[in-house]
Amino acid sequence: MSKTGKIILFILLILGLAAAGYWGYRYFVQSQKSNVPVLSAVSPSAVFFIETANPPGALSSLSSSDLWNHFLQLEGIHQFEQQFHLIDSITKTNHDVLSYLSASNLIITMNPDEQNRLVPVILCAHSNPIKASSVDNLFAKIVGTESIVMEKMYKNAPIKIVNIPRQNTFFYYSFYRGIFAGSLSESLIMETINQINEGEELSSNPTFRRVRETAGHNVDANLYVNGPGFGKWLQGLSSVRYKGAFAELTRFWDWTEADIVVNKDELLLNGYSVADDENSRFINCFKQDPQDITIPEVLPNTTAYMLHIGLAAFDKFYVRFIKSRSDSTETLEALKKLNDQFGIAPYDEFISWIGSEVAIAGINGPSDRIDPVVVIRATDILKARISLLGVAKKVDKRKLARTEEINYEDYKIYKLNLPEFNDVLFGSLFSVVDENYFVLIKDYVLMANSPEVLQALIDTFYKGKTLAGDLNYQTFSNNISLRSNIFLYSNIRKSADNAPKLFRAPFSDWLEDNSGALGNLEGLALQLSFINQMFYTNIYLKYNPDYKQVNPSSWEFETEGKVVGRPYMIRNHRNNKLNTIVFDDLHNMYLADHIGKVKWKLPLIEAPLSDLISVDYFDNGKNQYLFNTQNYVYIVDLNGDYVADFPVRLPQSAIGPVACFDYDNNKDYRFVIPLNDNRIYNFDKEMKLVDGWNKIQARAAVLQAVEHLVANEKDYFIVKDVNGNVLITDRRGEERISLGNKVEVSKNNKFYLNKTNSNGIFITTKPTGELLYFSENGATKSTSFGNFSPDHYFFYFDFNGDGSDDFIFIDGMKFIAFDRFKKVILEYHLPQSVEITPLIFKSPLGETVIAIVLQKSGEIIFLNSAGRIFEKETLTSTAGVAIGGINDDSDMNVIVPKEKKVWNYQLER
Repeated sequence: MSKTGKIILFILLILGLAAAGYWGYRYFVQSQKSNVPVLSAVSPSAVFFIETANPPGALSSLSSSDLWNHFLQLEGIHQFEQQFHLIDSITKTNHDVLSYLSASNLIITMNPDEQNRLVPVILCAHSNPIKASSVDNLFAKIVGTESIVMEKMYKNAPIKIVNIPRQNTFFYYSFYRGIFAGSLSESLIMETINQINEGEELSSNPTFRRVRETAGHNVDANLYVNGPGFGKWLQGLSSVRYKGAFAELTRFWDWTEADIVVNKDELLLNGYSVADDENSRFINCFKQDPQDITIPEVLPNTTAYMLHIGLAAFDKFYVRFIKSRSDSTETLEALKKLNDQFGIAPYDEFISWIGSEVAIAGINGPSDRIDPVVVIRATDILKARISLLGVAKKVDKRKLARTEEINYEDYKIYKLNLPEFNDVLFGSLFSVVDENYFVLIKDYVLMANSPEVLQALIDTFYKGKTLAGDLNYQTFSNNISLRSNIFLYSNIRKSADNAPKLFRAPFSDWLEDNSGALGNLEGLALQLSFINQMFYTNIYLKYNPDYKQVNPSSWEFETEGKVVGRPYMIRNHRNNKLNTIVFDDLHNMYLADHIGKVKWKLPLIEAPLSDLISVDYFDNGKNQYLFNTQNYVYIVDLNGDYVADFPVRLPQSAIGPVACFDYDNNKDYRFVIPLNDNRIYNFDKEMKLVDGWNKIQARAAVLQAVEHLVANEKDYFIVKDVNGNVLITDRRGEERISLGNKVEVSKNNKFYLNKTNSNGIFITTKPTGELLYFSENGATKSTSFGNFSPDHYFFYFDFNGDGSDDFIFIDGMKFIAFDRFKKVILEYHLPQSVEITPLIFKSPLGETVIAIVLQKSGEIIFLNSAGRIFEKETLTSTAGVAIGGINDDSDMNVIVPKEKKVWNYQLER
């Protein structure tokens, strides 16, 4: 069982096992020492602890919270959902347990073990014992009747040991001096007993007392965070690259108290943070009036995270900042070195124009990663430009280099060749930007590690696609203050891919495994504002599975070459969202996720001949993508990696697309492909020729995919060549229906199972548009719906929703749909003719819609049985469309390629 699982199991046992005060009565009589307050049992090693005076009420709030219930679904945690709901039921129905918990003061501390994994300890103070029968029943219901209770003594304190059947773990608890303590760690129970006997009481700590006095009472619970302990714990989790940045947290502050309010879809924490003035805590540098948060006006709506600093006087902050840095000596030496080498005094050169805001942000930019950006608001942007350019030229002159200058749109991008610039001025968190390309937009200086990132920022600013203008951010920010000294914002969905890089295994692995589920958390905000000689602390976490990742206008991404073939929307098995896949004329394959971020680009040997087909090659619920080129069959997975031994070279060139069949729905796929000898080849999933298959010999080249239909429990393979000749075989390639030389069918259209009458088992159309019926004995019948050209398109489905399939024809500029009685359902005159096969889909209202791309203009026409819809959406495409609900909701998105760009639009009536 994983450590995470054990911790969650413990949490589920907490409220039930707290009722084990029964044992307290037995040993309370034996104890010679007086009872102590429950706070006295909190160990100094606790990273944080939660206190509630109303455990049943807190449990009730949790059980009704979508956020909490979503947490229970995470990998390694979801198996405990049933136990949690069982405990919730017990506390509501068991009178002894309910009355005991209602009168208890409960504390849950989180303490790091030897591997720096947090292990909970429950502390509960109560003077009245609970009935033994209630405890026994509780154990039986939660851990089963197979559990065994053992007992040992430690320094005159009893410790009970309970094995958890089939979980390979033990639960330890003790009732000592009026306090119940329980944990999955025996050493932590011993540490708690030592703390009760000999440790310094937390209430004697002056900084803790200050935040303790601010705690609210009419809340679900109170959270207390040990600043140095929390920083040390995070530093232990961090990857080597970020260990220095996390080290600063160990000196940031002393204590935080936050009142916890759990709502249906959000978690709110409000309180205060303090630091001992004598300890040089970093937070004391921010003792200034909070400032407005305006930097989101120049950040893009693809921002994944932002750490914003607001200061009334940056010069005063900087003096304290230098002194409080853990590497203050090294920083002073770096400042001296800058002055000695280049004649630069950062305080004089930069501090004078740095205004009230500085931020480090991560954006989903032009690269496949999250790119860091530093933003500085200037008091005088002209002064900032003169200063930065002057320093850049001074440095380059000493380095015998030429100052880089790049023109882009109406802006100039420069490079400040001082890698240590951001580290020296703002600290190690900002040091991730060290190439220091910069551009000036409005009153802001923006710095990044490449000019391409700044060019993307200019583009989004021009288009108005800023974070401040994003509807999701606007809604989210309604729950936070518009002013602060420190503001940390994280769009969890957009930063989920980057978060594991901050930490080492196994925590990084857990984050990666749960990235899809964590994506349902819309955002996290943390704010600190200096008020009343303390820092008001606001933490907000929002759960929103219906979150729209993009502005309704669009997102887009670029391709190297012109997009060819239609786009594809394929379900991502990890998060149930839709990915977008396109190909370009340079033989590249692209996959973009549901927020329009290109996750990978895969160069191909040749251009695809077939459609993209979703398969589950390993029969494990994970999707891969099948297609063929002239000489190869490809299967590519979600990460852009080839599956098994693919791509596999064909024995000879293909002239048509691969068809994929799964006869028995057991993922034992058959890949059927027409090759240039005009024969149809049948391969198994390992690309071995299927035994017993008789290679079908067509009369001419087969350029369309072989079709597979099942009628009367018989399999039919339908092969159609370029001349309209048809072969119908069984699963072994043997002729099943003999048609002779008398049948010719239209070139653009499929065969359908006849659901209208008994004239035949299949239908399609002739080149003239006549409807053609095929019987099992090879006989054919026909009926006319009018005159159509050989280029017509024919579809057979329930267009008007009456339960019967209808007959739809599109020919040139004519659209006409008939019901089963040949009555016209809809006749529509198209502005231009059609050359791309129309797309059929279901709208959010459940109606069937046809999307038609006009030949010359590329305009997309949407028709339902009543006529044209989505008329306000003037969309054009150069390569077909794909339509679906990207975010797995009722909204409808259309993917539109235009030359070297792919756009996403949300369809609205």
